[in-house]
Amino acid sequence: MRATRWVVGLGIALALVSPTAAQAAAFPVNPGPAVAGRTIIGSGQNLPPISNSTYNVGSYMAPQVEAYYTGQAIQRDRSDVALAAWRFVRDWTRDRCGAAPEQVRDCKAMVVFDVDETLLNSYTYSLAQDPQFTFNPTTWTEYVDSCGYSSIPQTRDLFNRVKKLGVSIALVSSGNRDTKASMVSCLNARGIDGWDRYIMRGDKDPAASSAEYKALARESLKRDGFTIVASVGDQVSDMSYGHLKRGFLMPNTMYYIH
Repeated sequence: MRATRWVVGLGIALALVSPTAAQAAAFPVNPGPAVAGRTIIGSGQNLPPISNSTYNVGSYMAPQVEAYYTGQAIQRDRSDVALAAWRFVRDWTRDRCGAAPEQVRDCKAMVVFDVDETLLNSYTYSLAQDPQFTFNPTTWTEYVDSCGYSSIPQTRDLFNRVKKLGVSIALVSSGNRDTKASMVSCLNARGIDGWDRYIMRGDKDPAASSAEYKALARESLKRDGFTIVASVGDQVSDMSYGHLKRGFLMPNTMYYIH
């Protein structure tokens, strides 16, 4: 669930990587001390943290964000990160579990996916807001209920490829559990189904940051015997505080979640 507070100004303008400077090759991202010693692979397009809060980029950066999302750069970046994730998961499971899907299943190898801006794209929601690229809880609930999302083909294909490999899949979302039925229906309608776990936050641990909540969710999956080979998300908080082998950061220049 995304917070209502949004910040605009020079700080974000400097933080946002412009589309003209986008690098199409995935490369390691420096996530800071929260995940010291962990490798995160990304496109370099994610907004870096400027505070301990959630923010939406707002209308100030709308032209740059729109150019990135409607051009080819974001497609290249998504493809590069998804390919890097596939190669890592394939090689890790082959080396430690075996090549047969039943061997991988027995090995309890798992990939964790975030949902918003990872499997499903809400760009049309952010573009339609007034001001653009801000957040309103009422319009957001309407958007979710109506399945306004499109799928993100690169991560949808990654999801289906690792599932075919025999890897277990968990969806870990900060979304409110009240929207779970709508989200499941929307994911299915967009060609995404067959996961093993779908964990949504609801009102659990309200004082915890998204990064802390998601780390606790991964820790609970590890206690169930799973090895989390990769966490795929659009925020560094999707892969902070460990309990995974490697993180893969999909591009999102619309908002940042701590």
